[in-house]
Amino acid sequence: MYISELIKDGYMQWKPGEKVFINTCTGSGKTTFVLNTLLPYAARSNQYIVLLVNRALLESQVNETIHQKYSKYQRNIFVYTYQKYNQMQEHI
Repeated sequence: MYISELIKDGYMQWKPGEKVFINTCTGSGKTTFVLNTLLPYAARSNQYIVLLVNRALLESQVNETIHQKYSKYQRNIFVYTYQKYNQMQEHI
């Protein structure tokens, strides 16, 4: 079962600023759900998404996909590796 089938439209009930962690196995559709469903919704709602990934290569791939296919939403999503995000938090 894909994550979009589990969440359905439940994301519409998430509150602005609420931290939502989607932690499932590889191939469950997490990135697809974020890019195809959550990102357009966030843009319409003037909200932002921080997408954390486990490898720098995946960070680059997701950013390239956003640039190529979702460029009108680029300002609403930030993609970081866990390590980079932790480093940024240490400097705040």
